[in-house]
Amino acid sequence: MKTLLLLAALLAPSTGTPPPAKPVALAETPSPPTRPPSAKATALVTLLKGEQLVDRMYTRMAPLAALQVAAMLEAGPATRPYSERLANRLPGGRERLVAVLGEEFLSEMRKTIPEVMLAAAVAYDRRFTPAEMDDMIRFFSSGTGAKYLSLQPDMQRELEPIGGALGEKAGEAAAPKALRRAEQEAGIKDPDRGI
Repeated sequence: MKTLLLLAALLAPSTGTPPPAKPVALAETPSPPTRPPSAKATALVTLLKGEQLVDRMYTRMAPLAALQVAAMLEAGPATRPYSERLANRLPGGRERLVAVLGEEFLSEMRKTIPEVMLAAAVAYDRRFTPAEMDDMIRFFSSGTGAKYLSLQPDMQRELEPIGGALGEKAGEAAAPKALRRAEQEAGIKDPDRGI
């Protein structure tokens, strides 16, 4: 359960307040779409540079997640000795640990981009007809562009929990990798993590 608390911190918003004292359960990954998106919706997501948008979002999230994991390690009575030993032995100290955590988190998050793009295309299919998507593909001509702009906030709200759940999944994979990598850089061969 302590591992779940640590991993849940990966996606907790950065508020400047200490992490919760009680373990936090990870959310379940949402079910994949029941049908594949249309070719038009997929083309639209590509045209709108959805992958770059998600990558920018993940790039902003990774350093925050890394800081929170480091803070969780430092705050936990069972993990504090491990955290101090790792930071003291790692060339670059805590700053390097945070960098390694951020790099690994970003690497794992980027693996989820195809799933996010699939979910986005399915969301377009639910809200727009093929003809409307043709209009949008033709540089948002006619009234379709206005409809897109008005629905965009709703679509973002729909995708946030999907991204959050996939981020938790990536965090589960990234945190152990980052700690092993930092241990290697610190020359720690038999870590006692306290978790």
